[in-house]
Formats: sequence, structure tokens, C-alpha cells
Amino acid sequence: MSHLWENFSISGQPFLEGLIIMNFFWKWSMYIMSYVPLYVLICIQHARILIGMWDCRDNFSAFALHHVYGVVTMFVMIVLLSWSAIVYSLIIHARTISNEPIGKYEDAGEGTLNYLATFIVPMISLDISDPSTLVANLILFLILGQLYTMGDLLYLNPVFTLFGYHVIRDTNNKSILFSKLTISELHDYGKSDLNQVQVSILGYTGIKILRKVIENEKTIQE
Repeated sequence: MSHLWENFSISGQPFLEGLIIMNFFWKWSMYIMSYVPLYVLICIQHARILIGMWDCRDNFSAFALHHVYGVVTMFVMIVLLSWSAIVYSLIIHARTISNEPIGKYEDAGEGTLNYLATFIVPMISLDISDPSTLVANLILFLILGQLYTMGDLLYLNPVFTLFGYHVIRDTNNKSILFSKLTISELHDYGKSDLNQVQVSILGYTGIKILRKVIENEKTIQE
């Protein structure tokens, strides 16, 4: 018996490590994506740097030397926006799909506005020419990220709200569902036990995205 357990532990360890890495990836990617409004606002606020980078592309090194911190900040914003777009695309086109009975739901997005006002809006005043301010805000960003991921606050994401998704919670198993249907619409479909929702599961975070509603095994709502 001990040999069997040892074999299971050895063979199962890489699998568990893979789960941990994937969970870490999705959580931090969701956190980075939640700050997309901030990245966009910073780019708009400092558009002159972006314009200067484009206008001086033939002599970029000279421009970068005169605007080191601004250029670095804009480059980081572009990378973060690009990464967020990739992550959003991966989420929306996730292939892990299952059919589930329609449950009882409650609103879980009430904290999104508070999250936006408390943690994102204050950073708009970021002075990209001051290295000490940049470092301080970077440290704050990482600390908030740790709290965000450890507290499983992935559903507090303004990006999904901006794209028309409602953040709702299943009252039975407390799982989070992103849905373009309202709670009342889902409850109307749930009056029949034959109706189901088709969802895709976001990695190992437990968050689900509603794909369609199936009524009597016939798709009626995307």
C-alpha cells in the first residue's frame, strides 16, 4: 500500500504543480486586466508622450533619453493593455464547457464600483516623471494584487461590466457567473427544471461565463 501511495504522490506532483501555476496565472492575469481603465486613462492623460514616440521614431533613442520615465511608463501601459486583450480573448473563447441546471442567483457586482473608485481612480494622478512616485505606485499595485488574488476577488473586474456582463453569484454553491442575461431573466428560464445553462469555466478559479441558455434541449439565448 505504501508503494502505491508513493507512486501516486510522485505521478500526481507535476499535475498539482501545474494546477497551482495555472491558478496563479489566471488570478494575476485577471487582476492585471481589472486595471484596464487606468491604463487607458494614463495613455490619454500622457498622449503627448505617445505622439512624441511616434513622431520621433526615426530618432527614438534621443527622444527616450529626454523622456526616460515617460517612455518606460507608456511602454509598460502598452504591454499591459496588450496582455489584458489577450487574456480577455482567452476567457471569452474558453473551451471548457459544461451544461448545468439553472440555480438561484444574487448580485455579486455591487463592489465593482467601489473597487474602481477606491483603487483605480486615485492612480490617475500618477506623476510619470517622478521615479519615486512610480516605484511607490508599483509597490502598491503589487500589494493590492496579492490581496486581490489571495482573497479571490476576481469577479471585481470593471472590464466585464464595460462589455455588458452582469456579475452574479449562485446562492447554492457560491460560484461566480458572468452573464449578459439579468438575474430575473435567468430566474424566468429556471422556472422549468428542463432548462439549463451552458457555461465555460475559467481555468481553476471557479468563475464561469454563461454561453447560452438551453430550453428543453433547444438553444434559445446566446
